Amino acid sequence: MKQKNASKYFDTNPSGWGLRGDPFLWEDLKSKFQKMNVPVSALELDRLLHKFFKELTGEPPNAATISS
Repeated sequence: MKQKNASKYFDTNPSGWGLRGDPFLWEDLKSKFQKMNVPVSALELDRLLHKFFKELTGEPPNAATISS
């Protein structure tokens, strides 16, 4: 059965983690997106990723956090 929520974008883990907290942040983001239906546009996905990242970490993402 096809997954209908936007958490599907988090089904495949990155090949490596930059910081030891990254897997937990990944799971927290996946949880946030479980309440959203697909399709989410690329612009909306970007906006929501920034919003949820800030909610979960207390800081907005920046070039250093994105490229790690």
